[in-house]
Amino acid sequence: MEIRIKNLLTAFSILSMLLTSCTNVNSNESDNSLTCMDSKDTAIYKFIFITDSDTLYFNAATSDEDLIRKASEELSKPLDERIKHINGLLSSGECSYNLHYDWHFIHNEWDLVEASIEWCDAFPANPDSTGVDRVCPWSSRIYEKLIN
Repeated sequence: MEIRIKNLLTAFSILSMLLTSCTNVNSNESDNSLTCMDSKDTAIYKFIFITDSDTLYFNAATSDEDLIRKASEELSKPLDERIKHINGLLSSGECSYNLHYDWHFIHNEWDLVEASIEWCDAFPANPDSTGVDRVCPWSSRIYEKLIN
């Protein structure tokens, strides 16, 4: 019994250290950032989940020219041939381009990638409630360009 309690305390201590060592990049973000866009050259993209029968979706914005080029390359392919997924930093707060969610991918702080580490593979959620601020849902695919 003592060994089990000792093991539980050790596991709890390690978990506490891991959780407190994570930084929240969003904690310094000001309230006026909820506009979520900082440029007239911003492009907004719709992402869907290819494995979800209800077709959940979310939107993300960027004005990064390299990322806009990557997005255009992916969108030139049929949906079933698109292989890149979103990987980026989240912030709390609803944006005009990502309505119905209390979070958004931070403008210019995401990318389209072919592979990501498994720990960030999840549906995006408010980082204030989950403590997770980087998300890379593997089954997300860029679906269409909404604005720009």
